[in-house]
Amino acid sequence: MTNLVFKEFGMTRGYFIKNVESVSKEIANVQPDGFNNTIQWHIGHVLTVTEQFMFSFAHKTTHLPAIYIELFGNGTKPADWKDDVHEANHLGRIQAMKSVIEHTGVKN
Repeated sequence: MTNLVFKEFGMTRGYFIKNVESVSKEIANVQPDGFNNTIQWHIGHVLTVTEQFMFSFAHKTTHLPAIYIELFGNGTKPADWKDDVHEANHLGRIQAMKSVIEHTGVKN
């Protein structure tokens, strides 16, 4: 069962990465009227929350930068960011996703 879960994780994450790579930085930083978050926030949120669920790291992680939980964890939003994270390259988050996949030994 565990191998099946990690295989599904790898496949789903692979599709997610493929779609994220096609999103421009300009589009990733748009916050539509009436919404609290940007696509960039959602990319970081998916990475952060998935790792917490998959690896049981409720409040810490060893695969992602420590600040990810503060920036992308539950209840966060770009309006609360203290630094100019909007200029961060979302491709760096893609590399972090790939790193987590490699750590688990999952192949796409």
